[in-house]
Amino acid sequence: MNKYKFILQTNSSDINLYQCGVEFCAPNHSQGPSARSYYLLHYIMQGTGIFEVNGKTYTLNEGQAFLISPNKVSFYKSDNDNPWIYSWVAFDGIKAKGYLGKAGLSSHSPIYTAQNPKAVEDSLLEVVNQTKKEDSCELQLIGYMYMFLSTLIANSSLKSEPIVRAKDLYLQKVIEYINLNSWRKITISELSRYLNLDRSYLYSIFKQNFKMSPQEFILKFKIENACEMLSNTDMLISNIAKSIGYEDQLSFSKIFKIKTGLSPTEWRNNKKIKE
Repeated sequence: MNKYKFILQTNSSDINLYQCGVEFCAPNHSQGPSARSYYLLHYIMQGTGIFEVNGKTYTLNEGQAFLISPNKVSFYKSDNDNPWIYSWVAFDGIKAKGYLGKAGLSSHSPIYTAQNPKAVEDSLLEVVNQTKKEDSCELQLIGYMYMFLSTLIANSSLKSEPIVRAKDLYLQKVIEYINLNSWRKITISELSRYLNLDRSYLYSIFKQNFKMSPQEFILKFKIENACEMLSNTDMLISNIAKSIGYEDQLSFSKIFKIKTGLSPTEWRNNKKIKE
C-alpha cells in the first residue's frame, strides 16, 4: 500500500488541497461507515469493489470514481478476488462544489465514469507526484489540482446543466458557504456581506425557494447534520453540539428537542431500536 499526504495551510482558498495518494488495496479492504468534513474523491485505476451511500450500493470498476461529500456517511470495500488500485484526493473550498457539479458529481450523484480514463488517471497522478517532490510549492500543487478538475469536467459522461438565473447563483454560493461554515455560528449579516446582497433580498429568495428564512434554513441544515451524526457515529453529544456551532450542550439539546420532538439521546436510542 502506498499513500502520500499533503496538508495545505490556507483558510480562504477557492480550492484547498488536504491529502492525496495512491492505494493498492488488500482483498476486502474497507473503510467506514464514516463521514468526513471535506470532499474525498477516489478514482479507480484497476480492480472492482462496492461503494455505499444514501442507502444505495454501487459496484464500481476501472475508469470510474466515487465522491464522498462532506458530512455524508459512506462505506466502501474492495473486491476479494480483484481488489482496487485507486488514486484519491481530499479537498474543499468555496468553489469545490461548483467544479464537481460541472463534472456531474454531487452528494446526490456520487458516481463518475470517465470518457477518457487514461487522461483522468494521469491528471490525478500528476497531483500525487507533485506532493512527493521536496521542492514543490503550494502554487504548483493548486495549479495541478485545477488541471485535474478541468480534466475531470472535460471527460465526464454526465455533466450538470448550467445554472443561469442570478438568484440560483446566489443560492448556490450561500448554501456552499453554510456547508463550509456549519461548525460555527453564522449570522444573516455575514451572509449578506459575503454575497454583497441586501438582507431583505436574501430573505425573499430564501422564502421563495425554500419556504423559510435564511436563519431557519441554517438551523434546519445544522439539525439535519446532527441527526446524521447521532444516527451513524458514536460521537459524544457534546462534540456533536460543537460540530454544528453550539459550545453549550444544553442549548443544543433544547433546540434539538424543539425541532425534532426528541432529545439527542432519545433520537440516538430510537434509531438503535429501529435498527
